[in-house]
Amino acid sequence: LRTFVCIRTNRSAFMAPEDHRFVCAGPDGVVGDFKASDIHDACSIYSGQEFLLVQSVQKRAMVKEVAEIVFENDAPVLAWYPTSQRIRRIVEDRAFTVRGSFG
Repeated sequence: LRTFVCIRTNRSAFMAPEDHRFVCAGPDGVVGDFKASDIHDACSIYSGQEFLLVQSVQKRAMVKEVAEIVFENDAPVLAWYPTSQRIRRIVEDRAFTVRGSFG
């Protein structure tokens, strides 16, 4: 059983384990890597193009398999959930800029 965090903006939503990192700006405007569990509705998530205000955050305990992908030099990547079964095009402004988990 693991805790997952669902983060929503006005354009998209993303669910990740609580220790997964997102590129965010805190309420004070300082940009950094935030654990999913530390994000709240006064933060803004970087979409790769702009910072989007977090509209809601929900935590859920569930059983899910997670594959941790590691990039050279801990590079950030754009990630998103497809909006349908069939992906017709990549919608970049729905992305979240993520890294791996802390640790």
